[in-house]
Amino acid sequence: MNRAITLIAFLLVAISACRSAQPMPPSNSTNPPRPTVLTSSTTGMEARRTIPSNPGSITPSTTFTPREPSTTPQPTSNQPSSTKPHPTVETALPQTSNAQTSTIPSPAGTQPVVTTNEVVPLGHIYIWDGATFYGNFIPQIDSPVVDGSNLVPLFPTDPKMESPGGNSDALAFAYYSDQVAYATFNHIHVRLWIDDIRLNDGNLIWTDSEDWLHYDSGYDTLQLKWLFRDKFLLIANRSTLVLYNILHHEAYRLSGICGWLGISSRTEYLAVWCPLPSSQEEYLVLEKDGSVWRTNELSLINIAVQDWAFAPEEEKVLYARPNGELGIVDASLNSTTLPFSYFQPTVDIPQRVLQWSQDGSRLFIHAEDNANQACQNFAHLCWLILDSRTGSVIWHPDQELSGSGFDAALSPDGNWVAIFVLNVPDRRGYVVSVESSMKYKIADWLPAAIYWSK
Repeated sequence: MNRAITLIAFLLVAISACRSAQPMPPSNSTNPPRPTVLTSSTTGMEARRTIPSNPGSITPSTTFTPREPSTTPQPTSNQPSSTKPHPTVETALPQTSNAQTSTIPSPAGTQPVVTTNEVVPLGHIYIWDGATFYGNFIPQIDSPVVDGSNLVPLFPTDPKMESPGGNSDALAFAYYSDQVAYATFNHIHVRLWIDDIRLNDGNLIWTDSEDWLHYDSGYDTLQLKWLFRDKFLLIANRSTLVLYNILHHEAYRLSGICGWLGISSRTEYLAVWCPLPSSQEEYLVLEKDGSVWRTNELSLINIAVQDWAFAPEEEKVLYARPNGELGIVDASLNSTTLPFSYFQPTVDIPQRVLQWSQDGSRLFIHAEDNANQACQNFAHLCWLILDSRTGSVIWHPDQELSGSGFDAALSPDGNWVAIFVLNVPDRRGYVVSVESSMKYKIADWLPAAIYWSK
């Protein structure tokens, strides 16, 4: 009996010793990483996407910056992570030139770079395909999409407004002001509308009651273009041109394109001269503040142009001469020639072929590559990003993106491109990183116009 009790006591002591030898879990053990939820709020819309906190993911797991600056930290959640496929990653980036002379040298070749973990910047892409106006496509949340299923049609909130989708005969996005202009035809007159980019605050601004445009919807094609930092609109039907002053609500019939840049004798700033129909030579001068005045003379020193785009700060102008030469001119009329040629837009290619980034540091052009080095297609015609100070090439498309160019847009920070190309029989749209050439395929069709807002 005593022996049995002694054996039991020995076993209990042995078990206790084994337990005390096992390591205890630390009291401050960390839980598995939690996914970060990205949110973006827009008018009448909230989009959410969960991005996994995975070191191998191409998308960093840090909380992104919302559309409007805020000091409030972004919420986190344990929602399941997104299962959308990763974008194609390209590993070539154009090497830029450091030219400082008045004539910019031709672009150099490409060099390999290390792809970084990049996030498509916030903002919204708006697309008009000639029949429907799509909006609130958020590249960071909605990419990639290959059939347009993520695109949501937008309609004016005011029932009195005609819709740009289906009813419009022409449409143009502004350069800087998050607005859209479109023209409709009621079988009697052409009517011009302006709305904010979300179609929440639209107005009918002009009716062609005098039939200046002589528009026949079954035969003609209207074209719209914003001018002079979104202060004017140009409406064209064949050789008939009408200029509308948005600030002063006035329309002017022109006898030709606004084809001269010069220094205004009234303001001493860069201004534009537009010819007026008159028995005598007469011009309408467009000033940087949106004002206009008439004169019978051109500026003493002027540059003849066939297209032009003012920088956001309006101290420089990107222009195309009648012979196709592209250049930049400053407020003192000092000009720099670019090694690319202007290609006259038609209804089949974009109308905004001369663009500036929002901060004015980059040029975004659709042009002909004179040296046959940047544009990898038989026409040597493609979209390019240039340094606005030196004119050197920052980005040019790879072979897949060098097809016939349709409309394209820079992201608000100037570091990404939304581009649509036609390589028969393929029709595709992409969002592309300027730094690494990483691509998100976003569509298998072509738009008539595209805009990337903040």
